[in-house]
Amino acid sequence: MTDRTGFARPGGPIERLLLVDDEEPLVELLTLSLGELGYRVTGHTDSRVALEAFLEEPDAFDALVSDLSMPHLAGFQLAERLLRVRPGIPVVLTSGWVREEDEAAGRALGILGFAAKGSTVQEIVRAIDALLRGGGSPDTSHGAEAG
Repeated sequence: MTDRTGFARPGGPIERLLLVDDEEPLVELLTLSLGELGYRVTGHTDSRVALEAFLEEPDAFDALVSDLSMPHLAGFQLAERLLRVRPGIPVVLTSGWVREEDEAAGRALGILGFAAKGSTVQEIVRAIDALLRGGGSPDTSHGAEAG
């Protein structure tokens, strides 16, 4: 099966994103920007609320895009809980600072990769899109300051 861009996707096209970040302006900007690329985005600023939405309807989402560092449930914790319910659901984490141990933990969970929050919104969106469409891991600008 292929998506809108022709990339083969083992589970079908990725269109419906669950987006989670505790910064409301970033959620709004990413929702709009990813929407322009054809994604249908459900954004949340509280990871607990996002988890509840997912658990109520786990098949309503094709992928998770989440901030790594958040109050209540951090990105890894949220990803782990979603993956228990839907093994193999694509996950992209965003972060202003990605440590080697974060990358190793992400690989162990099956996370597709990281998008650097120290970048512009358009760079973050391009990184997320590249990861979700199977275009490989973009440059995550390790060590970039959070933006």
